[in-house]
Amino acid sequence: MIDLVDSFNNAFRLQQEGRLVEAETLYRAVLDVAPEHPGSHHLLGLVEHQLGRHEAALTSIKRAIEFNGSEPNYHNNLGTVYRTIGKVDEAIACYRHAVGLRPDFAAAFNNLGIAFLQKGEFAQAQRALERALEAKPNYVALGPIYPTRLKKMAFAPQGLDRIGEWKRKIGAIPLVAIGGITLERARGALSAGADSAAVVTDITLNADPEQRTRDWAQATRP
Repeated sequence: MIDLVDSFNNAFRLQQEGRLVEAETLYRAVLDVAPEHPGSHHLLGLVEHQLGRHEAALTSIKRAIEFNGSEPNYHNNLGTVYRTIGKVDEAIACYRHAVGLRPDFAAAFNNLGIAFLQKGEFAQAQRALERALEAKPNYVALGPIYPTRLKKMAFAPQGLDRIGEWKRKIGAIPLVAIGGITLERARGALSAGADSAAVVTDITLNADPEQRTRDWAQATRP
Protein backbone atom coordinates (compact mmCIF):
# COMPACT_ATOMS: atom_id res chain seq x y z
CA MET A 1 0.00 0.00 0.00
CA ILE A 2 1.45 3.36 -1.00
CA ASP A 3 1.29 6.48 1.13
CA LEU A 4 -1.19 8.59 -0.82
CA VAL A 5 -0.12 11.96 0.55
CA ASP A 6 3.59 11.33 0.03
CA SER A 7 3.02 9.87 -3.43
CA PHE A 8 0.85 12.78 -4.51
CA ASN A 9 3.33 15.33 -3.18
CA ASN A 10 6.24 13.54 -4.85
CA ALA A 11 4.34 13.42 -8.14
CA PHE A 12 3.70 17.15 -7.93
CA ARG A 13 7.39 17.79 -7.18
CA LEU A 14 8.44 15.71 -10.19
CA GLN A 15 5.97 17.59 -12.36
CA GLN A 16 7.38 20.93 -11.20
CA GLU A 17 10.88 19.66 -12.02
CA GLY A 18 9.78 18.71 -15.54
CA ARG A 19 10.09 14.96 -14.91
CA LEU A 20 6.69 14.40 -16.46
CA VAL A 21 6.78 10.67 -17.20
CA GLU A 22 7.79 9.90 -13.61
CA ALA A 23 5.08 12.24 -12.33
CA GLU A 24 2.48 10.54 -14.51
CA THR A 25 3.46 7.14 -13.13
CA LEU A 26 2.99 8.33 -9.55
CA TYR A 27 -0.34 10.04 -10.22
CA ARG A 28 -1.60 6.83 -11.78
CA ALA A 29 -0.37 4.87 -8.76
CA VAL A 30 -2.38 7.19 -6.50
CA LEU A 31 -5.46 6.75 -8.67
CA ASP A 32 -5.10 2.96 -8.59
CA VAL A 33 -5.62 3.19 -4.84
CA ALA A 34 -7.93 6.24 -4.73
CA PRO A 35 -9.73 6.41 -8.10
CA GLU A 36 -11.94 9.30 -6.99
CA HIS A 37 -9.08 11.61 -6.01
CA PRO A 38 -9.84 14.79 -8.00
CA GLY A 39 -6.44 16.42 -7.49
CA SER A 40 -4.63 13.49 -9.08
CA HIS A 41 -7.00 13.40 -12.04
CA HIS A 42 -6.49 17.14 -12.52
CA LEU A 43 -2.70 17.13 -12.31
CA LEU A 44 -2.48 13.97 -14.40
CA GLY A 45 -4.43 15.90 -17.01
CA LEU A 46 -1.94 18.75 -16.86
CA VAL A 47 0.94 16.30 -17.31
CA GLU A 48 -0.81 14.78 -20.32
CA HIS A 49 -1.36 18.26 -21.70
CA GLN A 50 2.33 19.08 -21.22
CA LEU A 51 3.23 15.85 -23.02
CA GLY A 52 1.00 16.80 -25.96
CA ARG A 53 -1.70 14.22 -25.25
CA HIS A 54 -4.51 16.75 -25.24
CA GLU A 55 -7.48 14.41 -25.67
CA ALA A 56 -6.28 12.32 -22.74
CA ALA A 57 -5.84 15.57 -20.77
CA LEU A 58 -9.45 16.52 -21.44
CA THR A 59 -10.63 13.16 -20.15
CA SER A 60 -8.55 13.38 -16.97
CA ILE A 61 -9.54 16.94 -16.09
CA LYS A 62 -13.20 16.18 -16.77
CA ARG A 63 -12.89 13.29 -14.33
CA ALA A 64 -11.54 15.70 -11.73
CA ILE A 65 -14.57 17.93 -12.32
CA GLU A 66 -16.91 14.95 -11.91
CA PHE A 67 -15.54 14.47 -8.40
CA ASN A 68 -15.20 18.17 -7.52
CA GLY A 69 -17.01 20.51 -9.85
CA SER A 70 -16.67 23.49 -7.52
CA GLU A 71 -12.91 23.92 -8.01
CA PRO A 72 -12.37 26.86 -10.41
CA ASN A 73 -8.81 25.83 -11.31
CA TYR A 74 -10.10 22.64 -12.90
CA HIS A 75 -12.44 24.55 -15.21
CA ASN A 76 -9.76 27.11 -16.04
CA ASN A 77 -7.24 24.44 -17.01
CA LEU A 78 -9.84 22.48 -18.95
CA GLY A 79 -10.42 25.67 -20.93
CA THR A 80 -6.72 25.98 -21.65
CA VAL A 81 -6.57 22.46 -23.08
CA TYR A 82 -9.60 23.21 -25.26
CA ARG A 83 -7.96 26.44 -26.45
CA THR A 84 -4.77 24.57 -27.31
CA ILE A 85 -6.62 22.25 -29.68
CA GLY A 86 -8.57 25.09 -31.28
CA LYS A 87 -11.92 24.60 -29.53
CA VAL A 88 -12.22 28.22 -28.50
CA ASP A 89 -15.96 28.25 -27.81
CA GLU A 90 -15.58 25.35 -25.39
CA ALA A 91 -12.64 27.15 -23.78
CA ILE A 92 -14.70 30.31 -23.29
CA ALA A 93 -17.45 28.30 -21.61
CA CYS A 94 -14.91 26.79 -19.21
CA TYR A 95 -13.33 30.15 -18.36
CA ARG A 96 -16.76 31.66 -17.75
CA HIS A 97 -17.59 28.78 -15.43
CA ALA A 98 -14.31 29.34 -13.57
CA VAL A 99 -14.94 33.05 -12.97
CA GLY A 100 -18.51 32.27 -12.00
CA LEU A 101 -17.15 30.08 -9.24
CA ARG A 102 -14.47 32.62 -8.28
CA PRO A 103 -15.26 36.20 -9.37
CA ASP A 104 -11.74 37.45 -8.50
CA PHE A 105 -9.96 34.76 -10.57
CA ALA A 106 -7.54 36.99 -12.49
CA ALA A 107 -5.89 34.15 -14.44
CA ALA A 108 -9.22 32.87 -15.74
CA PHE A 109 -10.31 36.37 -16.78
CA ASN A 110 -6.98 36.74 -18.55
CA ASN A 111 -7.47 33.44 -20.35
CA LEU A 112 -11.01 34.46 -21.25
CA GLY A 113 -9.65 37.65 -22.78
CA ILE A 114 -7.08 35.71 -24.80
CA ALA A 115 -9.79 33.36 -26.08
CA PHE A 116 -11.94 36.29 -27.18
CA LEU A 117 -8.91 37.78 -28.94
CA GLN A 118 -8.48 34.52 -30.84
CA LYS A 119 -12.07 34.86 -32.02
CA GLY A 120 -11.57 38.49 -32.99
CA GLU A 121 -14.10 39.67 -30.40
CA PHE A 122 -12.01 42.60 -29.22
CA ALA A 123 -14.59 44.43 -27.10
CA GLN A 124 -15.28 41.33 -25.01
CA ALA A 125 -11.55 40.63 -24.81
CA GLN A 126 -10.93 44.13 -23.48
CA ARG A 127 -13.63 43.74 -20.82
CA ALA A 128 -12.24 40.40 -19.70
CA LEU A 129 -8.70 41.75 -19.46
CA GLU A 130 -9.94 44.76 -17.49
CA ARG A 131 -11.66 42.38 -15.07
CA ALA A 132 -8.36 40.51 -14.72
CA LEU A 133 -6.62 43.73 -13.69
CA GLU A 134 -9.45 44.68 -11.32
CA ALA A 135 -8.80 41.40 -9.50
CA LYS A 136 -5.36 42.78 -8.56
CA PRO A 137 -3.20 39.89 -9.78
CA ASN A 138 0.23 39.35 -8.27
CA TYR A 139 1.77 39.93 -11.70
CA VAL A 140 0.93 40.25 -15.39
CA ALA A 141 2.82 38.14 -17.95
CA LEU A 142 3.16 39.58 -21.46
CA GLY A 143 4.27 37.53 -24.41
CA PRO A 144 5.55 36.15 -26.51
CA ILE A 145 7.98 39.05 -26.76
CA TYR A 146 10.08 37.17 -29.33
CA PRO A 147 9.51 34.02 -31.44
CA THR A 148 9.43 30.93 -29.24
CA ARG A 149 10.92 27.46 -29.54
CA LEU A 150 9.15 25.74 -26.66
CA LYS A 151 5.64 25.78 -28.12
CA LYS A 152 3.61 27.28 -30.93
CA MET A 153 1.88 30.45 -29.80
CA ALA A 154 -1.48 31.78 -30.94
CA PHE A 155 -0.11 35.30 -31.40
CA ALA A 156 2.73 36.98 -33.24
CA PRO A 157 5.63 38.27 -31.13
CA GLN A 158 4.65 41.40 -29.21
CA GLY A 159 8.00 43.18 -29.35
CA LEU A 160 9.61 45.57 -26.90
CA ASP A 161 7.33 48.54 -27.56
CA ARG A 162 4.33 46.59 -26.24
CA ILE A 163 6.12 46.11 -22.91
CA GLY A 164 6.12 49.87 -22.31
CA GLU A 165 2.44 50.14 -23.30
CA TRP A 166 1.41 47.44 -20.85
CA LYS A 167 3.55 48.75 -18.04
CA ARG A 168 1.83 52.12 -18.33
CA LYS A 169 -1.54 50.34 -18.34
CA ILE A 170 -1.00 48.18 -15.26
CA GLY A 171 0.98 50.61 -13.12
CA ALA A 172 2.53 49.08 -10.02
CA ILE A 173 1.58 45.48 -10.82
CA PRO A 174 4.79 43.58 -11.73
CA LEU A 175 5.12 42.88 -15.45
CA VAL A 176 6.86 39.68 -16.56
CA ALA A 177 8.22 39.41 -20.10
CA ILE A 178 7.92 35.88 -21.50
CA GLY A 179 8.53 34.12 -24.78
CA GLY A 180 11.81 33.77 -26.65
CA ILE A 181 13.75 35.44 -23.85
CA THR A 182 17.51 34.96 -23.91
CA LEU A 183 20.09 36.52 -21.63
CA GLU A 184 20.96 39.02 -24.33
CA ARG A 185 17.32 39.88 -25.03
CA ALA A 186 16.40 40.12 -21.34
CA ARG A 187 18.30 43.37 -20.96
CA GLY A 188 16.16 44.99 -23.64
CA ALA A 189 12.96 43.68 -22.07
CA LEU A 190 13.91 45.05 -18.66
CA SER A 191 14.93 48.39 -20.13
CA ALA A 192 11.59 48.58 -21.95
CA GLY A 193 9.70 48.39 -18.64
CA ALA A 194 9.41 44.73 -17.64
CA ASP A 195 10.02 44.08 -13.95
CA SER A 196 11.32 40.59 -14.63
CA ALA A 197 11.72 38.05 -17.41
CA ALA A 198 10.83 34.36 -17.59
CA VAL A 199 13.29 32.01 -19.27
CA VAL A 200 13.12 28.34 -20.27
CA THR A 201 14.83 27.26 -23.48
CA ASP A 202 17.75 29.68 -23.20
CA ILE A 203 18.83 27.49 -20.28
CA THR A 204 17.35 24.06 -21.01
CA LEU A 205 18.49 23.94 -24.65
CA ASN A 206 21.88 25.49 -24.00
CA ALA A 207 24.92 23.31 -24.54
CA ASP A 208 25.90 23.96 -20.92
CA PRO A 209 22.69 24.61 -18.94
CA GLU A 210 24.48 24.91 -15.60
CA GLN A 211 26.88 27.56 -16.87
CA ARG A 212 24.03 29.39 -18.58
CA THR A 213 22.15 29.42 -15.27
CA ARG A 214 25.18 30.90 -13.56
CA ASP A 215 25.41 33.51 -16.32
CA TRP A 216 21.77 34.46 -15.70
CA ALA A 217 22.32 34.66 -11.96
CA GLN A 218 25.35 36.88 -12.41
CA ALA A 219 23.70 39.17 -14.95
CA THR A 220 20.49 39.65 -12.98
CA ARG A 221 21.98 39.96 -9.51
CA PRO A 222 20.75 43.22 -7.84
